[in-house]
Amino acid sequence: MIPTLLHRPQPFQDENLSGYLLRVAELNGFATPKWISELASLRRKFAIVRQDMRPMAELLGIDVAELERRCYWPADWAGDRQMHLFSGEAIHVRALNLGRPRICPDCLKASPHIRQSWDLALSAVCSEHRCILLDACPECGSALSWNRSAVCLCHHCGHDLRDAEAPTADPDAVDLMVLLHRQAGLGKGKAPQGVPAEIAELPLAALTKVILLVGATAKNLNSIAGHWPCARLNATEMADLVQKAAKTFKGWPSAFHHMLTQARKWRAEGAGMGLEHDFRGLYRAIYKDFRAAHFDFLRQAFEDYVTSQWDGGVLGSKNTRLADGSRQSRLFTTRGAVARILGARPETVDQLVASDKLKAVVLPAGKRRFTLIARDSVANFRAEEEGLVDMETLASMLGISKAPAAAFARTGLLKPVMLHSIGRPRARFRRTEIADLLQRLEGKAPHHGSLQGHMPLSAVLRVLSSQGLGLAALLAEVIEGRMAVAGVLAEERGLHRLLFDSTAVKAFVDLRRVRRQDGLTIPQAALRLKLKEQVAYQLVRAGLWETIIVQENGRPITLVPTKALNDFEGAFVSAVTLALRLKTSPRHLTRLLQEEGVHPVTGPTVDGGRQTFFRTADVSTVSIFPGNAVERELKRAS
Repeated sequence: MIPTLLHRPQPFQDENLSGYLLRVAELNGFATPKWISELASLRRKFAIVRQDMRPMAELLGIDVAELERRCYWPADWAGDRQMHLFSGEAIHVRALNLGRPRICPDCLKASPHIRQSWDLALSAVCSEHRCILLDACPECGSALSWNRSAVCLCHHCGHDLRDAEAPTADPDAVDLMVLLHRQAGLGKGKAPQGVPAEIAELPLAALTKVILLVGATAKNLNSIAGHWPCARLNATEMADLVQKAAKTFKGWPSAFHHMLTQARKWRAEGAGMGLEHDFRGLYRAIYKDFRAAHFDFLRQAFEDYVTSQWDGGVLGSKNTRLADGSRQSRLFTTRGAVARILGARPETVDQLVASDKLKAVVLPAGKRRFTLIARDSVANFRAEEEGLVDMETLASMLGISKAPAAAFARTGLLKPVMLHSIGRPRARFRRTEIADLLQRLEGKAPHHGSLQGHMPLSAVLRVLSSQGLGLAALLAEVIEGRMAVAGVLAEERGLHRLLFDSTAVKAFVDLRRVRRQDGLTIPQAALRLKLKEQVAYQLVRAGLWETIIVQENGRPITLVPTKALNDFEGAFVSAVTLALRLKTSPRHLTRLLQEEGVHPVTGPTVDGGRQTFFRTADVSTVSIFPGNAVERELKRAS
C-alpha cells in the first residue's frame, strides 16, 4: 500500500524532477528527497533509467505523464548510443548535469524551485538574469548537493542561497544560452544575431557537441573530444567555455581561424609537422565525430584555414579526410613543386629563398628540415621573370646578332639576371632596361627621314668588325658622353635607328687599333697569368677577356690586348686563389660565398667552365678582410 503524504504540491511547468522531489521532501519535513523515492520503491538513477513511475505518481497525487515528462530516459531508437530525451529533444546522457546542481539566486527569489534548464551541462548561465549560475555555497564553499533538506538552503552551513550574488555573465554567452534553451524545447527565443544559420539551426545534441568542441579548443583543454568537460568543469569554468564558443560563433569563420592559429601555438611544440601534429585531437574529432551533414560548415571552415592560412605543412592526395577540392594548399607549396614550376633545380630554389626572391617557411621534421614556399612569391617571381627576355629576344629587340648583344652584359651596358635552370644557368634581361638603354643612346639627337650623310649602324658594324672591335665598346662611349649620336632614323627599330658621324667613328677605331706587339695570343695570355689553356679559352667564351683580330701576312690572328689582361687581373679573382688564402677547398669557398649572396661570373655551376671566378669588388667585403662571415665560418669548420 502506497503511503499518503501530508503535502502534495503540483510541479511547476519548468521544474526538474530532482528539484520537485526536493521541494516535496522539504514541505513534508523529510531530511532528503531520498525518502520520497524509497517510499515509491524507485531504483537509483530513475531520472535517466526507464522504470515504472506509477507508484511515485500515486504517492504525489499527480499524473504519471507529468513525472515521465521530467525524466531523461533513453530514446527508443537510440540502441546503445546513450542518446536520451530531454524535453522531447535527443541529447547524449553525458551532456546532462545530474550530479552537481546549479542555481540562480534571483530565480529562487522569484520562485523557490529548481529549473529544468539547469540540468543541461552547458547551462552555466541564466539567460533571464544574465548571470553565471552557482554550484557552490558562497558562504562555506561547499558544492551544492541534491542530498539536502531545503531548496534554498546550503546543506552544509544552512546559508540561504537566495542571498548570494552571482557574477555577471558575458552578453555573448547569454545569447548562446538563449539559443541552447530554444533548441532544447524550453523556450522560443530568437537566435542571437551574428551566429551563422548553420549553427543556429543545429539540433540540441549537435549544438552541444560543437559548443564543447569549439569552447574546449579555445580554452586549451587537454582533451577536446567528447563530452568529458561536462563532468569535469564547474559552473564558472563551463560559463567561460560557453563564452569562448559564443564569441567564436559570432565571428565565424574568421574567429574560428584565429582560434586555430592560437591552438597551433599551444599544441605544436617540438619538432614535427602536419595536420596531426599541429591540431591533434581537433583534427581527428572534426573528421570522426563530426561527419554528419549538418557539420559541413565546420569542416569547410577548417579546410579553408588549412588551405589558405596554415603554414605547418602542405596538403596532397594523402590527406584523404579532406574534401577533394581542399587537398591543395593555397598558401604554400613544396620546394620540389617550385623547382618543377620554374624548371629549375631544387638547389636553385634554395638560392632564390636565400636571396629573398622567394618567401619560405622552414619547418623542423626530426633531423631534417622541410621548406615550404609561399605561392604568391612564386607567382610574383614568375611575373618578374615574364618581364625578362632571353638573349635571342634581346638581339631581336636591338636588331643585331647574338654575339654583339652578349657583349652588352660584359661591358655593363645591360645587367643580366641569372636564372639557374636545369642544366646551365639562363641569362635574362629586363625589357624596361633595354628600352631605357635605347632611349639614353638616342638622347636628344634629331630625327631624320634619311641618312643625310651619316653612317648607319650596318656601316659602323663593318668598320668595327674589320678591326676586331665590338659595338658595345662604341656604345659605351656614347653612354659615357665621349661620343654623340648624330641622328635618329624614325622608321627603323632598335639600334638601327642610330646614325653616327663618320669622323667620330674613325677616331674611335684609331684610338682602339692594336698592333701585333700590343697583344698576346690566347695560349700566350694563359702562360702569362699561369692558367691552363682550357681556362683561358673559357674566359674568352665568357667575355671576360676582350679579344681583337689583327691581320698578319694576310691571315687573321686573335689576340688578347695587354690592357685587357691587366684589367682582368684587377677586376676578377679565381676561387682557387681565394681558397689557398683561406686554406679551404674552392668548392667549399664557393658555397660559403653563395650563402653570402656573392655568385660567380663563370665556372662549373654557371657556364660549365673548368674554374670558378668572382668579381673582386663582390668578394672584397666578405672573403678577404678578417672578421667577415665567410672567414668566421671557415674558422668554425676547421
